[in-house]
Amino acid sequence: MSDHMFHLNARFVSRARVLARTASVVVMLAGALALAGWILDSAALKGLSAGITMKANAALAFLFAGASLWLFAARPYRSGYRRAGQALALAAGSIGIATFSQHLFGWNLGIDQLLFAEPPGAVATTSPGRMGPPASACFTLAGIALLLLHGGRNASAAQLLSIAIGLVALLAVTGYAYGAEQLYGIARYSGIALNTAAALVALSIGLLASCVDRGLASVAAGERAGSVTARRLLPFALVVPLLLGGFGVWLESEGYFDARFSIAAVMIAIIAILATLIARTAIMLNRAERQRLAAEATVRERMHELETMMEVLPLGVFITTDRSATEIIANSAARELLRLPQHDGKRPLRNSVEEAAAHYRIFREGIELSPDELPIRRAARDGVVVKDMELEIVFQDGTVKHGLFTAAPLLDEHGEPRGAIASMMDVTARKAAEIERENLLEREREARAESQQANRTKDEFLATVSHELRTPLSAILGWTRILRDHRNLDDQTRKRALATIDGNCKAQAQLIEDLLDVTRVTAGNLRLDMQPVDLREIIDTAVDAVRPAAEAKSIRLLTSLEPCAGELRGDPARLQQVVWNLLANAVKFSAEGSSVKIRLTGDASETMIVVADDGEGIDPQLLPYVFERFRQANGRIMSRYGGLGLGLSIARTLVEMHGGTLEAASAGLGKGASFTVRLPLLANEAAVPPAAKPLAPPVA
Repeated sequence: MSDHMFHLNARFVSRARVLARTASVVVMLAGALALAGWILDSAALKGLSAGITMKANAALAFLFAGASLWLFAARPYRSGYRRAGQALALAAGSIGIATFSQHLFGWNLGIDQLLFAEPPGAVATTSPGRMGPPASACFTLAGIALLLLHGGRNASAAQLLSIAIGLVALLAVTGYAYGAEQLYGIARYSGIALNTAAALVALSIGLLASCVDRGLASVAAGERAGSVTARRLLPFALVVPLLLGGFGVWLESEGYFDARFSIAAVMIAIIAILATLIARTAIMLNRAERQRLAAEATVRERMHELETMMEVLPLGVFITTDRSATEIIANSAARELLRLPQHDGKRPLRNSVEEAAAHYRIFREGIELSPDELPIRRAARDGVVVKDMELEIVFQDGTVKHGLFTAAPLLDEHGEPRGAIASMMDVTARKAAEIERENLLEREREARAESQQANRTKDEFLATVSHELRTPLSAILGWTRILRDHRNLDDQTRKRALATIDGNCKAQAQLIEDLLDVTRVTAGNLRLDMQPVDLREIIDTAVDAVRPAAEAKSIRLLTSLEPCAGELRGDPARLQQVVWNLLANAVKFSAEGSSVKIRLTGDASETMIVVADDGEGIDPQLLPYVFERFRQANGRIMSRYGGLGLGLSIARTLVEMHGGTLEAASAGLGKGASFTVRLPLLANEAAVPPAAKPLAPPVA
């Protein structure tokens, strides 16, 4: 019977160990006094009654056995003490078994008078110096019991041997107490001295007390009602009948009562004492039972409160009461989170953690978890705390829930895991809020960057507008002052002045018109005069408009104009503005002596105008933004060619108002650029809006 089967009474166990050490001292003292009697040849020290003496070998065996018992009771787990105790136990047992074999087989091993010589004819002695069969058998049993205890082996077997020693010794003590010589004085069967029998009783008690926390003796050391009853009744069963019986014999021997009356009186006394003990024990057990029932009722109430609390908690709670976590109990919140049937919460969540739920799977950072990696399984198996583990629960319909799991082990009285409890918090909304917050922060960063870029673009645009407006105005003012202050100018200078003033006025007017067009587009007030148009005439007019600038740079204007397959409706002035803008940009950014190509082609569904040059080209990083308002290339190019960066933006808006598209293409800087206008023909054309769609207003 293992020691963990009972909750031991620590106070009783501590007192028992003190009793064991005391008994060991008594046993050694009995052996030492007997040896002193042999040394001093003192009959009083050798034996206490009836002329029967404790033999020298018995005294030596008591010293060995008592010392071995003291070592076990004082330091049961120290290896040095254990080895010394085993050697002493072996010595005591060897003396006992050697002597007992002489009685059993009629041998004479020459050990009886090895220490001291005894004359023949000693009382209750079969051979001089030889202890009787009861003592030699008890020493044999004591040696075996001590070896078992020191070896940490079968404590129950050692206790049974100790009880056997006590019964044999108690029989002899009873014989001395009642004057029954047959129980202690027959040499070949029961010869034993009183001090030897008493010392053996002490040895038996010491052996039992030294290991009361283990084996059979632990029944008397527990906290439960059975153990308490055993502690109350055992002393009575062992001591009271002997005392009362001895007292009755003494009364009879003194002539106070006859034998019959003495026996009756002893029996009545035993019955009265036993009845009193039983009554007191019953009262104690009833009180303990009431306390136990009250405690169980309190526990049931607390359990009901805990179960109710589990059901009303908004957190998912899981409990398993076995280390393998094969059965898991879940509360209502947990079942709702996992989309499980809301039946009795005491039914297991699933029969085995190896059987994954059919309608969901569990992942951690995109990696699916095996059953062994679940938090509650790890806590129950390894006894570790798993804190704030975020898992994704993916259902069959694609829904994903995020759960924050925490698990802790449930420990038994020895600190070993016996299950686990886990909680799950649904953090799906919080996770979505975090993602949304990150998206908002990212959009805010992008908006801030765009705002900063728009502010920079606005500042650059205002600086460019100021420069572009001041440059022609300066030329106009300068030549006007010259014409006013110098009336005698020659005709050539006068013509030059007028031409310069005229050109700068036209340039300034074009800048102002571009700004007004942007304002109209932004406000949605730009209107188209829709009518049938001939794109060849519009292109020819635009080519003629840019021809002077092209000839000034020796740039060839190459045209390839095919007739349209269907009628095209549009605003002639605005379409001419688009073509002129594309041609003017091509001439502006082309090197001297190069060529600019304009091609008109189409099919039954659309007409396409392509303007291509071999000039500066477009940076690939700028190409996606080339049609945005206020977008210009790097300062080096713009300082050379000027402009507000509005022409292409206006051109695209005008093309889109006609239901078409304007696209740009370039192989890179220095490799030229091409712009393609696609306009739908009337047969295929959807309703063309008469006004521009309002654009987002520029950043103030």
